[in-house]
Amino acid sequence: MARRRAAPADHRAELALLFFEVDIGPAAAQAAPSAHDRIYAIDRFDAIVGREIERSRGVECRRTGDSALALYGLDGERADAVGRALETAARIDTRAARLAERLARELSLRAEFSVGVDVGLVVVGTIGAQHARRVSAIGPGVDAAERLRAAALAAGARHVVSKAAAVAAGLEVATFDWQPGLDDQADPTARWAAVVRASTGEPSEQA
Repeated sequence: MARRRAAPADHRAELALLFFEVDIGPAAAQAAPSAHDRIYAIDRFDAIVGREIERSRGVECRRTGDSALALYGLDGERADAVGRALETAARIDTRAARLAERLARELSLRAEFSVGVDVGLVVVGTIGAQHARRVSAIGPGVDAAERLRAAALAAGARHVVSKAAAVAAGLEVATFDWQPGLDDQADPTARWAAVVRASTGEPSEQA
């Protein structure tokens, strides 16, 4: 009888987590978008997010088209990983905002998205069938990133950063307008801030 291959050991570490989510709907006073327009819009956002995560050496652990979660820091150096995640989130924000403007103008679609970075403890492993295994992550870091994503969407904040991520990246935390904590109100790092996106003057995102 063939021997079963041992599963790789889970990896437990404090990592940077980049999340993205987009909600597609009709612009004000418009009919509901067609399924064709909606899937087209989701595909365009997914292409932006996937490309930026790949170019910044992030490791995807979830990607569904309208949402994504990527890990940074599996290769060790946490400060560099957090910096890469923050830079990636900024590029996604800029490109996704241009795409949202174009979809509103050309297809009368409303695209509300949020992208952000947090830092937390996660357990990383692989799941799936033998020839289709993929990276997965669970743990308090993933839970906190999900709460941050929900808070950002509820607040209409397109680009956010947790205080833990800002501290880990060596940013000037005093320059941010920190919102109340997502977990323990007594924890000074369990806070988040919206990042103001500067206009780049670059051309609109193309199909």
